[in-house]
Amino acid sequence: MTLEDPTPVIDLTASPDEPGCQHGGGRKKRQPVDLVAEEEGARQRIMRHARQVNQERGINDRPLAGERQTWGGASCTAAAAAAGLCSALPNEPAAPAAGAPTEQGGVSNKLLAALHAERVARLSQHQAQGQLPTQRRHPQADHGTQQQAPQQAPFTGNLAAARSQQEQQQQQEQPELSILTWNVWFMEDVHVAQRMAAIGAIIQANQPHFVCLQEVTPLIYGLFCCSPWWDRYTASPCPAGVQYFTVLLWHRSVGSVRGCDQLPFSNSVMGRDLKSVAGTLGGWPVRVATTHLESPTSWDNTFSAQRVAQCKQSLAVLDRAPEGDVLVAGDMNWNPDDGAPPLPGGWSDAWLHLHDGDPGLTYSSRANPMLRKSRIHRRLDRVFVKLRRWRLHSMELLGQQALPGLQFEGRPVLPSDHFGLLLRLAPNESA
Repeated sequence: MTLEDPTPVIDLTASPDEPGCQHGGGRKKRQPVDLVAEEEGARQRIMRHARQVNQERGINDRPLAGERQTWGGASCTAAAAAAGLCSALPNEPAAPAAGAPTEQGGVSNKLLAALHAERVARLSQHQAQGQLPTQRRHPQADHGTQQQAPQQAPFTGNLAAARSQQEQQQQQEQPELSILTWNVWFMEDVHVAQRMAAIGAIIQANQPHFVCLQEVTPLIYGLFCCSPWWDRYTASPCPAGVQYFTVLLWHRSVGSVRGCDQLPFSNSVMGRDLKSVAGTLGGWPVRVATTHLESPTSWDNTFSAQRVAQCKQSLAVLDRAPEGDVLVAGDMNWNPDDGAPPLPGGWSDAWLHLHDGDPGLTYSSRANPMLRKSRIHRRLDRVFVKLRRWRLHSMELLGQQALPGLQFEGRPVLPSDHFGLLLRLAPNESA
């Protein structure tokens, strides 16, 4: 399957009456900065900075030979290190991961390391100024080096096992299934490090069992790999030669996961697909999927037929899944011309069920001041569910607050051009 996106994508940040509405206008991806010509001394300082940060986090200097992220869930540390974000010796750049872009084919390891170092410096500056989101915690807090209760004796055992046991105990005391979906916006030149840090802080604060992300770029994937919350999850891999893609993550408290399944859409010219995982929570089997359905390319060509067909195919496949509880979340790009979503019997739209009368707009210039004024105000992102042992409990929009001190073209900066969705389910006592 060709995963490149050969067709333009409509610029939803612009009004249809403005020039440059199609890709090639506001949403065209800019070329990454070329750092090859930078001075060698500057490159070495960047590498040393990145290495020091990861030593403070307890991350190994280099991955084991042959170790890399796989569909089944290998070490994320190796994936991040191989991407050039976590560690590299001053005079020896890290080897690229399998499928990672090289300097000739995309973002270079040196660029990734530079951006990571810049991210750390900026976050430190914002932290000193008290500008970080309130959800974000110090990276070392998750490793038990800070915020210990004074009455507790120092812990000398296996911290990871103890933390896992504590999470399982909380799971038993307060059974819940949670899923987050978010189109993170692939625009890397719009404060990407700060925006991804804000999204990561929300993930870390809520600890959803499943995280569904769309418009992830290799650089964004690498930034997430170095985030303090990443080691609590297993993620679908960063594919080779793809400008942006979907990522499906599942929390380590989810049991019996064998890997991530992928179904490419044969009618997609944008490399779109359906990813899903099956696991257990509280001993109950559940399947969660994510997708990014075909995007509009112009106001006259919205790819509606392809999008509806992809939705039908996804739901038909998931409806046959043996698990009694099935959820699919993502950027559906659903437009009025698409009609009602083709939900099979027993399926429902989670937002409509929980927020009757609330439009739940996830893309709107009225609610998101980062966007240019536009007539597009839609609920592009959705979660469709077929439930048996679980019931819908609550659902909320995320990422509605501007990030302090950041501007883009004179407008405030939010985590993404889309709002995220966090869905919580509770056990169905009548099941």
